[in-house]
Amino acid sequence: KYFYSFILYYFVTDESPTVRRRVAKNPGTPLQADKLLAHDVDDEVRCELATKIGRLVPSLSEDENERLTNLAIEVLEILAQDNLPRVRSIVSQEIKQATNVPRHLVRRLAEDVEEIVSAPVLEYSPLLSGQDLLEIIAGGVAEGRLTAVANRRDLVESVVDAVVEIRKAGALKTLLVNKSAHIREETINKIAIIAT
Repeated sequence: KYFYSFILYYFVTDESPTVRRRVAKNPGTPLQADKLLAHDVDDEVRCELATKIGRLVPSLSEDENERLTNLAIEVLEILAQDNLPRVRSIVSQEIKQATNVPRHLVRRLAEDVEEIVSAPVLEYSPLLSGQDLLEIIAGGVAEGRLTAVANRRDLVESVVDAVVEIRKAGALKTLLVNKSAHIREETINKIAIIAT
């Protein structure tokens, strides 16, 4: 096993992007090598890595080796700040329901200007509090991101009211069909007035 890991580590610096993509995709690649690949010049290498690490981190249990978990989170942090929105969106998609990732990482993804990055965590992440959502909405959000918030399960009244205040048709429609959202009767009336 050690020799196999050593070989994979060796191929991290291979000239061929195809080889590096395979190494990035391989679950047997040591996390120290993954950390190097997180800075790879090839977009596809980083996309493959984002998928693998994004799936690995939520599956790590508390009993996992602490060093292993810290390294995996470190790689995830690098990928969550990648220049390419597609890499960040893969991370967001893979960790959207995770409870064992750093809150600040989820918050950063939720505030991303690219909808493909922010929407998954805005809609699903259990790590975003009502206060987080209120602050994100107050900071200004495009309709797609607001619709993602409107689609969250068990949306609290204060967040519902904040979504309504923005008056975006798509988000309002989403709110009305979100059966788990806590909408006051006066808020429903307000939506009716806005819609007419």
